[in-house]
Amino acid sequence: EKRPVLGGDEPVGVPGTPLALRRFALAPLMLEGRAIGVLAVDNAFNGLAVTESALDDLQTLANLAAVAVERARLYERLRRMAELDGLTGLLNRRRFDERFAELFDEARRHEEPLSVLLLDADRFKAVNDEHGHLAGDDLLRELGTIIQGRIRQGDVAARYGGDELAVVLPRAGGQEALRVATFLVETVRDTRFCTDALRATISVGVATLGSAHW
Repeated sequence: EKRPVLGGDEPVGVPGTPLALRRFALAPLMLEGRAIGVLAVDNAFNGLAVTESALDDLQTLANLAAVAVERARLYERLRRMAELDGLTGLLNRRRFDERFAELFDEARRHEEPLSVLLLDADRFKAVNDEHGHLAGDDLLRELGTIIQGRIRQGDVAARYGGDELAVVLPRAGGQEALRVATFLVETVRDTRFCTDALRATISVGVATLGSAHW
């Protein structure tokens, strides 16, 4: 009902967590007449009931929290728009170039291996010509999903341009990079794209910076 409410004396479990609210109150996070969340407070430690007189203060706090939450969401949306490719969800070229420079310098400084994969979809123009540009977009989107499902935490994947994708593998030598490249080639080859209407393959180039290059 878009107004704060008091809980009863019985504890109420919070779904998905082991927490239980006792002597609690709830206040909606209101923003432009709509509720975007809920602020829950309780007196689990002192056992005192939340009073009706505290509800106005609680709602004021919830309104401030709503503004903070919305600002955080807006910031995250803007950050994603600035850094991510809108089609694949991978990093865009600009952000990739920045991260690659950082990782390259770090690898040289610590004398650690670093590998880079450059991928492109074979006969991509033919895919667009024969199946339409929407199918080409679907293919790139699914390639991005396959790559994201394979890389480790700390690896960096990006849409480098057109149908070209790039992956940086920090602390990965040539053999490990080749294993990743082989896995990606085989996975794409065995995947049916665009509702089973299309088979696709990719070509991958591998470059490694290692101890022989210091």
